[in-house]
Amino acid sequence: MAERPSGPADLNRLWDTISAIPGWLPYPDAYLFWLLNTFQKGESVCGNILEIGVFKGQSAALLGHLLAEGEQLEVCDLFGQVAPTPENAQENEACYPNLDRTAFEDNYRSVHADLPKVHPISSNELAGRLPPQSFRMIHVDGSHLYEAVRDDVRLSRDKLAGRGIVVLDDWCHSDYPEVAAAIWDEVSFEALMPLITTDQKMYATWPESWSDDALVRLFDHIGSWRDFDASSHRFSTCSFIRLRLKGWTSTDSRCL
Repeated sequence: MAERPSGPADLNRLWDTISAIPGWLPYPDAYLFWLLNTFQKGESVCGNILEIGVFKGQSAALLGHLLAEGEQLEVCDLFGQVAPTPENAQENEACYPNLDRTAFEDNYRSVHADLPKVHPISSNELAGRLPPQSFRMIHVDGSHLYEAVRDDVRLSRDKLAGRGIVVLDDWCHSDYPEVAAAIWDEVSFEALMPLITTDQKMYATWPESWSDDALVRLFDHIGSWRDFDASSHRFSTCSFIRLRLKGWTSTDSRCL
């Protein structure tokens, strides 16, 4: 593994704790969550944070540290309950056996005093339970099935506040081609806008959520992140930035 950069001191202290929680959050993405949160706070963006798919709570523990006063983390996971489809049940058995809400809560409490708001349901039941435009960040890290990913991405369109960001895990993972298919279909046909990609996650939004001026400020902010190498990419009408920590390879910066 490549050497960890100096990074923000507060993040590194937190990372030493949350990296002990089982999960697949790479340090480069923890760093990027941290920096995007700093950008949103500088823009006076307010709203709750939502995570779909929590596993043992590693990334939720990080997200809980990003909350400003009056904001709340909300999480959604079946926690071993009956899945909505046979395909989803098969996936859960293969990828998330023995997933337990108590283990998640114990891990989260090892870092935070108060638990997040938990929705122990399938993410396809969330739409009617969450107010529109109430989240500034949504982390989609649940099912790898096409329809489920598509629905989770579409949920973000209604629930993101202005200058909100949806983070999509496993966007280019070779074991999960349905994730890539669902995401790029939303880009091609539904106007999802990629902003940043790493080797593990895509950071995206919807055009109605951002003004052109705000996007310019975001990309100027990205240019100031000296620990990252950046390259520009274009797909259809979208331009986005690929970020990778300096000196790291794609293997270093992914959780396989």
